[in-house]
Amino acid sequence: MNAAQTTSEAGAGAAAASRAAAYAAPPARVAVPVQLRVPPISTAAAVSKRPAARPPSRAQPAVHLSPVEAKIRALLLDTAAFVQRQQPDRPPLVLRVAGGWVRDKLLGRDSDDMDIAIDTMKGEPFARHLKEYMETVGLEMGSIATIQVNPDKSKHLETATARVFGLDVDFVHLRTEVYDESSRNPTVNFGTPLEDALRRDITINALFYNLHSGEVEDLTGTGISDLNSGLVRTPLDPLQTFIDDPLRVLRVIRFATRFHYEIVRHVLEAAADEQIKTAFMKKITRERVGVELDKMLAGQDPVRALRLIRDIGFYPLVFTPPPELPADVPIQSERAVLGSHIIDLIHSESMLAKLGLLSLPLTPEDLRNLHLAAALLPYRTLTYKHKNKDLSVVRFVVCNSIKLSNIDGDTAHALVNDAPKIRDHALRNASKSLDRMTLGLLVRDLGGRPLGAKWDLAVLMALAEDLADLAAQEADPFAMRLDSDAATSVIAIYAKLLADIAAHGLQNAYQLKHIVDGKDLASLLSLRPGPQIGRYLQIVMEWQLTHPTGTRAQCVEYMLTRHGHTGNTK
Repeated sequence: MNAAQTTSEAGAGAAAASRAAAYAAPPARVAVPVQLRVPPISTAAAVSKRPAARPPSRAQPAVHLSPVEAKIRALLLDTAAFVQRQQPDRPPLVLRVAGGWVRDKLLGRDSDDMDIAIDTMKGEPFARHLKEYMETVGLEMGSIATIQVNPDKSKHLETATARVFGLDVDFVHLRTEVYDESSRNPTVNFGTPLEDALRRDITINALFYNLHSGEVEDLTGTGISDLNSGLVRTPLDPLQTFIDDPLRVLRVIRFATRFHYEIVRHVLEAAADEQIKTAFMKKITRERVGVELDKMLAGQDPVRALRLIRDIGFYPLVFTPPPELPADVPIQSERAVLGSHIIDLIHSESMLAKLGLLSLPLTPEDLRNLHLAAALLPYRTLTYKHKNKDLSVVRFVVCNSIKLSNIDGDTAHALVNDAPKIRDHALRNASKSLDRMTLGLLVRDLGGRPLGAKWDLAVLMALAEDLADLAAQEADPFAMRLDSDAATSVIAIYAKLLADIAAHGLQNAYQLKHIVDGKDLASLLSLRPGPQIGRYLQIVMEWQLTHPTGTRAQCVEYMLTRHGHTGNTK
């Protein structure tokens, strides 16, 4: 090895070490001024008249890169240059951050992932070049995961994903999509930045951040103005946009309710078109429906989401009943919206503490479950025949129509269909306080699977159902106030039920173990194994609830005295 080679290699090693150190050093937060490339277009548009429930989010004047994002930007640009050095005959790569990251940055929000759109290379090869380049400068990236095409999960393009400096980064190529009327799966090809922007669901999701120039590229011409005006619109004709992929109807609703934006009127009108409904039922899998709906119910405004679903006639398309349910059974979708509104009202007016609810504060999961249950109120108490069995319509819709989990189905069923039983106890308790045993058995019944410690959410749901029934009698059901005389009387009935349960110390009665177990009962009463043991265990629990300070010996004496002669000889 000659001196020149030694010097060259030493210089390369020093450069690599210097580069690695630069990536490792956290730079200051970088504010990149928004330079807009926006084609001039008319911004006149009619919007839906219903006002947003909360102030909409507005775009900020700059994209603020976090220290990690600034490092990633530098790393990706260096990787593009690295590829150019390796393949000098190919056109230089142009890298853009696409979609939600750009939108959120302009709204001043943090984003925990980045989608990198590459103009002339697929995502997986670029991710491998990135890994190779990082190794040359002494950095490690970890494994690259390739997400295959999966139309059932809205994945129409192979995507490479990796963790880069602790952030999830996806790599895809700019693309154009061509849809066939008979299929929900598009043909995907390389596309221009404009083609990629125009194929997206809404304009505020069609923005690019050019990593090279620092420009925010608004190629649809309305993305930035729609962010500032609080509007949701499709980049292309909404009717064709929805026919191509009818799931976009639900995505429009989800983003409108997430950001408290208005939906442009002609977009809503297109969503309600019968062609779109037919295409929705033909093309969209129930799993995709469930993913979008679940995000709405756990989102910022589930009440408005359900209202919009109802207004465009999508309720029976989303919450599709079992085919065995007779067609003439009335489905009042208005009740779903009203029930969700009541849940929102009770929660926002801090009524829960006054009610005596135990599950405080309500978690996001609690609220999501309550709004899911409210969405299913049109199917409350309904059953359908399947293989000579009466099955819950609520459970069918959750598990089959929107493809949520079996636990979700059981929870929704319990919250909705336990209401008559709870109402009966609450009314009887309001008239004359129920005894400790009756109240304890109610808690044990409600606290079985799947609710457990959350059994009192079923009481809250029963109250919401009664308040919804009350509101439905008003000229404007959504104008009912919780401090009205009628509403106050209903709330007092349920508050008394919870107060009496607490006064008897029965909040955890669902966890109470039998003081005499089944094996001992079988021996004491000479019982053969079978259902009768369960009946006697119920008697034991009734005795325990009636005698909270009673001992096991006293319970055994009671069972022998009252029931010893009824046993079956072994």
